[in-house]
Parts: sequence; structure tokens; C-alpha cells
Amino acid sequence: MARTVLQNPEICLSTADEFCRVTPPEWSVAKERASRLPDGYSKTMIEELQKAYPDKFGTLEEAYMVFDVVKAVIANGLKNMDAVDVEDLGEFRVEPGEGAIRQVVFTPEPGLNTAIKESKQPKKAEGERAGRLPDGYSKTMVLELQRAYPDKFKSIEEAYMAFDLMRGVIIKGLIKKDTVDVEGLGEFRVDSDSVVFKSENGLTAAVNESRPHEG
Repeated sequence: MARTVLQNPEICLSTADEFCRVTPPEWSVAKERASRLPDGYSKTMIEELQKAYPDKFGTLEEAYMVFDVVKAVIANGLKNMDAVDVEDLGEFRVEPGEGAIRQVVFTPEPGLNTAIKESKQPKKAEGERAGRLPDGYSKTMVLELQRAYPDKFKSIEEAYMAFDLMRGVIIKGLIKKDTVDVEGLGEFRVDSDSVVFKSENGLTAAVNESRPHEG
């Protein structure tokens, strides 16, 4: 499968090659993972993508591949020891834990905690916001979606709306005070009107085994 090149030169993922290129997931892998997803918010994100864009995603596997790109950008950024911002959600980063063990921590956006406290969905993002995203991981996610699947996302605005939909599923779940699982990353929950995050064991292991990309 064709490789894609990150558009923000200051961001180079730890799993990328010397040209900062990453490889989208293989169809067979996406199909197998999508078929194994239990009921929960990860599956809801995929189903919502397919429902919102039936002309783009004829199967759950196709929608899963888009979901996979977004979570891979987050995971790989953390493996590179970067702070990973997700617009309107918050920031993931790696910090020292007990002993020499690194841990993934998450700081929610103040507006997210406010929305949860007021039980009110934040104002829906508009596609035009895509052009105003600052350099960072949110922008990288959107650009990678467009680069990886140009047949599905003809513009950065279309890619942004898919990103916004997936992020919106997480926010809606948290406003309902649900525990929101994101396969490959971990789970979000609300504790005293503030969002807390617990990373999956696999992500924690990955950031402890990785070496930041050099060059």
C-alpha cells in the first residue's frame, strides 16, 4: 500500500522512516480488527462515520481505516515523546511514572470540562476551521486523513469533518458521564466534573519501548 508523508516537518513520528513517511493499515488488518470490536465507543465512532458518509464508506472496514489513522497519529506522537494536542479535547503527553516507567497523561481542554459540568454539547465545529488549525497534531491528523485517502477526502475540509465527528462521539459520551473507550489508546471517564484518562497497557508498553525519532 502506498505510503504517505507527514505535512508538518516539525512533527516526525517514531515509526516513520527517514523521510517521515508512514504506512496506512492494510485492508486485511483493518477488516480483522473491525470485526473484533466489541460494542462501545470505538465501534460507535466507526458506525457514525459510515452513517454520516455512506458514499465514502461502504463497509465498516473502510470507516475503521480512517479511525485507525487518527489514533495512530496520537499513539506515534506519544512514542516520539511529543505532547499531542487534540483540538477541543485536550493534550496527551508522556511523563515519568514510578521508577523508570513512563506513563501517558491527559489534560482536558478547559472548555471540555465546562461542557461536562453544564451537560451541554460544545458548539459544533465548522469545516472552515480546518484552514485555521495551527501546526500541531490536530492538523497532522486531518492532513494525514486526506493524504492517506484522497479518494474519500477531496479537501482538507472533508477530512476535518470526519475528524470532528470522531472527536464529537468522545465528547458526547463524556457529557453523558459514560466511560469512553478508544481502541488502541485507552479510556476516558469523568471524575468530579473533570475528564481523566487511563491508557491501554499496550500504549503504555509502546511508549516505554520506543526511542524518539531523530533527524
